[in-house]
Amino acid sequence: MGAHVATSVGDVPSPQQMLAAYHRIGQAARAATATAWYDPAARRPLGRGAGGDVTMVFDATLEQIAIDLLRPLGGMELRSEECGVRDLGGGPWRVLLDPLDGSTNAKTQLPLCGISIAAGRGECLGDVEVAYVADLMHEDTFWAIRGGGAFRNGVPLQTRPQWESGILGAEIRLRQLGALGALAPALAPTFTRVRCLGALALDLCHVASGAFLGVIDGLREGARVLDVAAAQLIVREAGGVMGLADREDFLDVPLGLQERRNFLAAVDEPTLRLLQGVRNPPR
Repeated sequence: MGAHVATSVGDVPSPQQMLAAYHRIGQAARAATATAWYDPAARRPLGRGAGGDVTMVFDATLEQIAIDLLRPLGGMELRSEECGVRDLGGGPWRVLLDPLDGSTNAKTQLPLCGISIAAGRGECLGDVEVAYVADLMHEDTFWAIRGGGAFRNGVPLQTRPQWESGILGAEIRLRQLGALGALAPALAPTFTRVRCLGALALDLCHVASGAFLGVIDGLREGARVLDVAAAQLIVREAGGVMGLADREDFLDVPLGLQERRNFLAAVDEPTLRLLQGVRNPPR
């Protein structure tokens, strides 16, 4: 995790202390995933969570791990896709948790899913200071503290690819394939391949690593802010850029449980402008 020194002011945990807790959560979540992966009971539905999707036992288990490891820190309000808003000692921190990024993959035992945790002392995406995303099926962990760069397994990240992958990450549904195909002529000079991983936070982290040149989400329906709150900081700290299809100010998007937007990510500004242009062609 580098040479950060954990300091706190009063009873409010520092960004470094928050990140250290996130690493402990990620380790415990990986262990729980290994236990639950082939257990049919882990996929039993429990009802709809605060984010609107069906919560499985698996989701709830990972969420409880996070709550148990965050509670001793205090100084925060938790906003989670499953339980909604929960007071964990009050204080300035707003912690946004998606305990199971890629829940459809997990439900069907496709081995790509993660946990995403972000924290900020404000109410907008631009206020996020600490970010952590762990791939629960592989030994890949991404994190960032605002102003301190982004890291993958302790190695600094940069969005400039070592080779031109030409890969566009696209999180879309089957009925949206026609819309994506209609954009192909404008995208083709830059993008040559499309990948749909089914886990948006991990998609964005692969923009940060330079594996993807860009990500376009939901050609017709937006993703939840919870889905991107952590990974967007990792992208930006790695030198990439985030935006919205409608060109609303990305950093001003509220950190609300029900907030949805059409998010875009790219390795650089020209690529982001290309994605925004094809989503909103001139009239």
